[in-house]
Amino acid sequence: MIVNVTPKIPTIEVQDLGRRPTSKFDISALLFLMKQSCKKNFIEIGTWYGKTTYEIAIKFPEKSIFTMDYIGEDLVLDPASNRALIKNKDDLCKFAHHLPNVHFIYANSHTYNFNKFKNLLYEIPDFFFIDGDHSFDGVKIDTEKAIAFLKKNGGGKIAWHDIHTKNLTQVPDYMQYLSKTEDIYYIKDTNIGFMNVKGK
Repeated sequence: MIVNVTPKIPTIEVQDLGRRPTSKFDISALLFLMKQSCKKNFIEIGTWYGKTTYEIAIKFPEKSIFTMDYIGEDLVLDPASNRALIKNKDDLCKFAHHLPNVHFIYANSHTYNFNKFKNLLYEIPDFFFIDGDHSFDGVKIDTEKAIAFLKKNGGGKIAWHDIHTKNLTQVPDYMQYLSKTEDIYYIKDTNIGFMNVKGK
């Protein structure tokens, strides 16, 4: 089921880092969810230049922010993601890699073993933000892996970006698919959706 929610979210002023695909309203919603639910640490799937990563890291300096992206030749993306693909590996996370609480992982999230997060951190992550491969299969793989990880490790929250960007991505189609078995929450006037995952 998809449920529209309208929490009172203060809009933050974001840093002037140039053009970004995530609006200040989306970032405000994400930070609101983190403040409410991220008790441990944070995983971001899809770093791009690290502009959203930067906003998260400076607002939560006490948390470890692990962010993952990949541009290897074996990567298969939807057309929209492929057009936005960064060509130079050194540009990945360039706006945030200098921050002490940001840890960039160069890896394909589709094949990366999420259990490695348990070895990297004292506190196991309890919040995933999925904004990487925007194809149906891509977001499905990332989401299913995040759900499995959270269920085994005490539960947590998953948030997605581009839940309404139907003309460019297949994220909305996957949200409809997932909502047949899970409760998905859409934050009004943003492109952010989320779900809660209970631990076993």
